[in-house]
Order: sequence, then structure tokens, then C-alpha cells
Amino acid sequence: IGLIGAILAFVISRRFFEQLGLLLGAAARVSKGDLTERVPVLSEDEAGAISTVWNDLVVELAKHKGQAPRR
Repeated sequence: IGLIGAILAFVISRRFFEQLGLLLGAAARVSKGDLTERVPVLSEDEAGAISTVWNDLVVELAKHKGQAPRR
């Protein structure tokens, strides 16, 4: 049971950190003015929810800056 739990924790944390890495890359590009940047939503958990909110945020920023969003 301990090994199964460790494997499960590894898989979950790996997915979370993959999503986090994508968000960090997108944040760097948006901070340089690229408001067409979107993050793929890879899951339906909290990490996926953050990605969805991020994408919505960038769309709204692009609207206010006059840039057409890429979907």
C-alpha cells in the first residue's frame, strides 16, 4: 500500500508541476507583452482551474490593450 501511495503521489505531483511550468512560461511571455499566449488546460483539478482563469485573464487584458486573442 505504501508503494502504491508513493506512485500515485508521484503521478499527481508530476502533472501539477507540468501545468505549473506551462503557466510560468506563459507568464514570462505575457510580461513581455505577448497577450496572445494561452496555456493548455491539462486537467480538471486545481491546476486546470488556474490555467482556465489564466487564459480568461489574458483574453481580458488583450481586449483592453486592443490585441486580438488567439484561441
